[in-house]
Amino acid sequence: MRWVIRRLDGRLHGDDQGVTLVELSIAIMLIGVISAFVVGAVIGAQKIIRTGDDQTRGLEQVKTASERLARDIRDARGVLCNPSGTDAALVAADPTCAYHLQVWIDYNSDYVQESNETVTWALKTATAAGHYSLVRTAGSSTQVEASAIVKQVAFSYDYPPASAVSAPGARQTELVNVNMTYDALYGLGKTSNRTIVFSGRLRNVS
Repeated sequence: MRWVIRRLDGRLHGDDQGVTLVELSIAIMLIGVISAFVVGAVIGAQKIIRTGDDQTRGLEQVKTASERLARDIRDARGVLCNPSGTDAALVAADPTCAYHLQVWIDYNSDYVQESNETVTWALKTATAAGHYSLVRTAGSSTQVEASAIVKQVAFSYDYPPASAVSAPGARQTELVNVNMTYDALYGLGKTSNRTIVFSGRLRNVS
C-alpha cells in the first residue's frame, strides 16, 4: 500500500513525485560506466595472473632441465662429439657439437666407455615454428626435459671434444658453457625471450 501525504493545499510533496526519465537515464549511464571499469579491471587482473603463471611454469621447467643438464656434465668422465652410433642427421646438422651435447657417464665405474653410457642433449622440433623441446637421450631411452618452449641452445668448450674420450693424461674437455634461450610466454601465444647461461665442470675426468 502506498501512502501519499498531501499538503493542506492538496498538492503532493516534491519527494513523492517519482523519478524523471532524465534522472533514470543518467543513473543507467553511470552504472554502465562503472561496470565497464570493473570488467576492464577484472580482465586486466586475469591477464596478469595468466602471464605470471605461464612465466613461472616456463621458468620451473627450464630450471629443472638446466639442473639435470648441469648434473650430467658434472658426473661425466668425458665430453664427446658425434661418437660412433650418433644419428647421421645430427652429425650432418651439427658436426662441431655446438648445438648438441654428448657426454660419457661411467654408470658402472669400470672406466670403460660403452655405447649405452653416452648421454645426448639436443633439440627436437616442436609444433610451433621456432620452438623446440629439449630432450635427453641415454642409451635407448629418450626423455623430454623442456617441452616446446626452448628457442635455442648452444654449447662451447674450453677444449674441442673428439669422437672418443682421450687417453688418461691427455688434454680433453673439462668445462662446458651452456647458453639457452626459451620463450617465457609460449603458453599464452605470445613471445618473451629469456636466456639462461651457466657453466659446468667435469669432476670425473681421467
